[in-house]
Amino acid sequence: MAPEKLASEIARAFIGHAIATEAQEPTDTTYTQSAVRLTELEDLARATARLGEVLAAILGKEMLGLRGIVQGVQRMPGDEQFADLGHLAKLVTRHVKSKKAQSVASDVIDALRRAVVFSGHVGEAVRRVTGLTVYLPMDIKDFRVYRRSYSTLSFLKDHPEWLLFLDALHAPQHQLSD
Repeated sequence: MAPEKLASEIARAFIGHAIATEAQEPTDTTYTQSAVRLTELEDLARATARLGEVLAAILGKEMLGLRGIVQGVQRMPGDEQFADLGHLAKLVTRHVKSKKAQSVASDVIDALRRAVVFSGHVGEAVRRVTGLTVYLPMDIKDFRVYRRSYSTLSFLKDHPEWLLFLDALHAPQHQLSD
């Protein structure tokens, strides 16, 4: 069996079990599970980095729209520093005026569709998940605490543009935190 098929079956089984369990004994617990095609992750990383580069470039002009996106994007309950990458890109295509940003966000969505072979969820709080998240802290204090360790990830060594966007987003003139 191909690895991605096995991963997809495992993720589907987990979500199926969670759905059945919730049907018998409803709780407010949320679950997400995805399986990815590892051979597609580099293309997705490049597209995400390009999105970071473009968003950093338009940040001053489109701060209000980006603020709404950062605050409204699907976050992961229990770790709000992470945002669903597909939902983020979708919001950029809908709420940012820059055609370049919209186009790059569409590229992220396309790359994500190629990479994610299964994405499932249980719970209303995670209804907009698409399979993968990206670090997108709203709070500057959280960002300052984790920035150094985050910057050591191989993704950022190869594609520093996402971190440049986060740096710009949390610069004093662009504060998102209330």
